[in-house]
Amino acid sequence: MLTNQKCVAVGRLLPLAMLVFLGGCTPPGPHALLTGEQLIKDGKFNEAIAPLTEATVLLPRNAQAWNHLGLANHNAGRASDAMRAYRKALDVDVNLAAARFNLGCLLLEINQPALAASEFAAFTVMQPKVGDGWLKRARAEMLAGQFDAAEKSCKAALALNPRQPEVWNTLGIVQLYRKPVRYADAFMAFNSGVQQQANYAPALFNAALVSHFYLSHPARRGVDQRPFALEKYKAFLALNPTVDNLDSIQRVVAHLESE
Repeated sequence: MLTNQKCVAVGRLLPLAMLVFLGGCTPPGPHALLTGEQLIKDGKFNEAIAPLTEATVLLPRNAQAWNHLGLANHNAGRASDAMRAYRKALDVDVNLAAARFNLGCLLLEINQPALAASEFAAFTVMQPKVGDGWLKRARAEMLAGQFDAAEKSCKAALALNPRQPEVWNTLGIVQLYRKPVRYADAFMAFNSGVQQQANYAPALFNAALVSHFYLSHPARRGVDQRPFALEKYKAFLALNPTVDNLDSIQRVVAHLESE
């Protein structure tokens, strides 16, 4: 099953006008924060750690400074340091939505989906109109085995914007994880993802897989979906995907063509 579940932490940059005194002189704490923010924007995450650490020393009650220090450590691969910084940001400001989102992403990456789901739940309460928050929440809930909640989160994201193939794909996977499995609902979700974006590889492959191995089975539907599956497999392969099982997929296509 293909998921495209990369989780990217985000930063919220402070307006310069909030940090620069009227005289045009930036004091050391805000200057260190601005320097670190710029390095993050430039993708220089390791270099951003030192000035942002300085910013947290000089501005210990500035939640954004801690969040950005977490962001720099997170993207530099320092998960433990990032965790401490994000939690400190939330100690300073429990309502800092960006830190909630970033901490949720980090928790997903270190395989703590239940804790991640709690952070994304808090984020969606604070930012209910941000669709990516609902999508990340759904993925975390799904991986935590909270399938009813994951379905609701997917539907909340789709209510904001139904033209999101990633959300449809996630909803389809949720239906496959359920007991009993909802094959028809999964297929409809994957196919909806393809309808929103014809070259969206995860939904293409998943629609092919479900229609081929599940919906075509006589014990389930009795309807031969193999022609549809073949069409979707070919469309998937036409995208030149970088997947480990490419040879296996090509053999499946060759077998379907020979039938």
